[in-house]
Amino acid sequence: MPGWFRSRARAKPRPIDPALWRRATSSWLFMRGVTAEESERLRAISERFLHSKSFAGTHDLEVTEEMRVAIAAQACILVLELGEEWYEGWSDIIVYPDAGHGFNADYRKSYRPTEAKDAWQHMLDWFKSYGV
Repeated sequence: MPGWFRSRARAKPRPIDPALWRRATSSWLFMRGVTAEESERLRAISERFLHSKSFAGTHDLEVTEEMRVAIAAQACILVLELGEEWYEGWSDIIVYPDAGHGFNADYRKSYRPTEAKDAWQHMLDWFKSYGV
């Protein structure tokens, strides 16, 4: 892709309100070891993440702003030192109600077979649409 096309001005991500950030992230253990400077960098990356992703809830789940911020923080802590370009190339996040982390791991108590099957199909459809 030509450099001039990538460098075009884009809409600025909407800031995450500090109170919302605290509510959405305070219960996560990983936040306890994060410095104030790292938290600010994480919040900035999360703002850009939220700007570039769309969220959809299944089974009539309304994805709240607090849920979006919590998901963004959990995703972005993984790339805080690696770079957010790891999350380029896809834009959809599907949220399943009552299906926590690891719902696709059939060896865990949190396994949800219906949701796991649906998520797997979404992934296969994505692969097919991109010729993978």
